[in-house]
Amino acid sequence: MQGDFPWEPLLELLHRNDVVCRGILGEKVATQGLGPYDEDDFDHFLEDCGIQVTDLHDSIPSAFVLGREEWEPDELEAAIEARRGRNLRVYSQEMVVASLALGADLFGV
Repeated sequence: MQGDFPWEPLLELLHRNDVVCRGILGEKVATQGLGPYDEDDFDHFLEDCGIQVTDLHDSIPSAFVLGREEWEPDELEAAIEARRGRNLRVYSQEMVVASLALGADLFGV
């Protein structure tokens, strides 16, 4: 797509900020969906950062990362309900990349 941001090369570089990545997301996140990255590619990127990746329905960590599409609203709602009364952060894939590029959590946590 013309004019689209070149997302792919960022994953090759940003995993070098693995300490920052774990500081932002924690040691474990749940992911679902794709866009701008393929879900498997993004999961591998997070694993390269030293983060354990699970599915929304497998585990309920304190951070979720969603792609632009192909995520299940019912599963997300169930996961949010399971975390009721506890901290929860929901990121888009782009928010994770932006946080790593900045070296700080966009939520300011």
